[in-house]
Order: sequence, then C-alpha cells, then structure tokens
Amino acid sequence: MSDDEIPSDEDEAASSPETPSGPALHVPEGIRIFPNVWPGAPLEVQPGDVTQFAPMGFCFGGPIIMRPWDTLESAVGAGGYYGARGNGFHPLRDAPLTEPGGGVLYFDSWALSDTVVGALNLMGAHMRGNQFAVFVTEATEPQREGFLVHCRIMPFGTVSHLYHANLELIEGCTNPQPMNLENFVRGFIDLHKKRYGTGMCSELYGAMGGDGDWAKEALCFGFMMENAYHGICRIWTRAWLVTK
Repeated sequence: MSDDEIPSDEDEAASSPETPSGPALHVPEGIRIFPNVWPGAPLEVQPGDVTQFAPMGFCFGGPIIMRPWDTLESAVGAGGYYGARGNGFHPLRDAPLTEPGGGVLYFDSWALSDTVVGALNLMGAHMRGNQFAVFVTEATEPQREGFLVHCRIMPFGTVSHLYHANLELIEGCTNPQPMNLENFVRGFIDLHKKRYGTGMCSELYGAMGGDGDWAKEALCFGFMMENAYHGICRIWTRAWLVTK
C-alpha cells in the first residue's frame, strides 16, 4: 500500500461507529437523556436540578373535612396527611411518614448487582417501570458537589404533574425507555465499574481530595429514594478515600 493509500487518523475516526459523548457516556446504551433545563417557559423548579430535593409525601392539597367530633385544628391536621414534608436527613426524625421505605444508600463498587437491586426494592424504588425521564449531571468540582456523575430519575407523569413541565415540547417524550429501572441501575453500575474498576483508580486520584499516596480514590455509588409515591430517585457515582 502506498503512502497515498494509508488511511489517516481522521479517515479512521470518520469511518468508525459513532460513540456516545457528553452525558450519554455515563448511562446504559439507548437510554434517552432529558434536558436539565426544560424547554419552554421557565419552571419554578427544574426537574433536572440536582441541587433541589423533592419533598416527601403525596404533595396534594388534601380536603378539609369536619367530622362531628373535630376541632378546626384536628380537621386541618388530617388534611395535612396528604401534603408534602421536606426531605430532612436526620435518620430518626426525618423518616418518611406516608411510606414504609426510603432514605439514602451508599455502597461499594464490589457490591453485587442483585444485592443492590434487592436493597433498592426495600427502599421503595419502582424497579419494573420503564416510563421515566433521566437527567444527567457531570460534576465540575466533585469534592464540593459530592458526586462524579449524577442521574435523577422520575416518571413522565411526575415531570408533568409535580414540576408542571410541558411534555409536548419534547418530541416522543413519553416513549418508554428501552429498559426498566432495574436494568438501568444494573447497567449504570456495570458501565462505571468497567471504566474505573473496583479498586484504587488513577483516573480518580484527587477527585475527593486524595494525594495519590497516603489516600487514593476508588469508585463507589450512592442512591436516594427521594419521593417513593412520585417515583423520584437518584443514583450517582462517587469516590472514597483508601488510606494506608
């Protein structure tokens, strides 16, 4: 083959299959990612804003019904059972009141996917559904933000009814994802384990303040059941410091 016939790097790149880029690098293949800032009129709270946490509970304006034995205070209090309650983080006082499960789980990259999925089922995650939106955020300052890559997940109905986003502004918005939430979680974990391994990883050095000697970073994960009734949850990659 003459020099003229030798393909250049640009030619090889052009002929190679298209590879995911940006946020698509961080989720299982085929998953549709939704914009963190929803198109159209500005929303009071963006569903893709990872700095905002949805309250727990039904988030309904419950009716006030006066029973014969009620006082005004007790009637108003009963209606409050259907309202919202802020997502606090005290392990005792801030447990969900209208759901048996919830909370935050931190786990190692060594964890078996079956074990993780079982735990998330206990937390109230809707693992069988496939009609959900995925919002992806890449950290610019992992140590300050507390994550590497963050996915916030919620059903299309929640995007519309709780956040008042107009689903019609995104073509095919409510088309089901190619996998259910369980397989998304499995795929997300496997994808990042292949990228960083299950031990100390030089690509992660410094991400959480390690010095690459006395403390070196290794991959781990976090999951939050943000609002079980509305199906809002989060999964993210993080790193922990392996010390000498």
